[in-house]
Amino acid sequence: LLSADELKPIIGKLHPAENFYAKQQADYVISQADTNKDGQLSLNEMIENPYVFYSALFTEDDYGSHDELR
Repeated sequence: LLSADELKPIIGKLHPAENFYAKQQADYVISQADTNKDGQLSLNEMIENPYVFYSALFTEDDYGSHDELR
């Protein structure tokens, strides 16, 4: 068996934290909305590419028919 001290260096690879997924999502959003590919988002790029940010918050399931609204 491994001790807690032995697991510390590799625990991030065995069980990625929320920070890992947040970084992946941020990298994806930047890659999609960064039209001049400078690695940074300007306000203009964010305004011109709103769909990128909406897709980060909503999935296709969120847009489906809702019986409770009828």
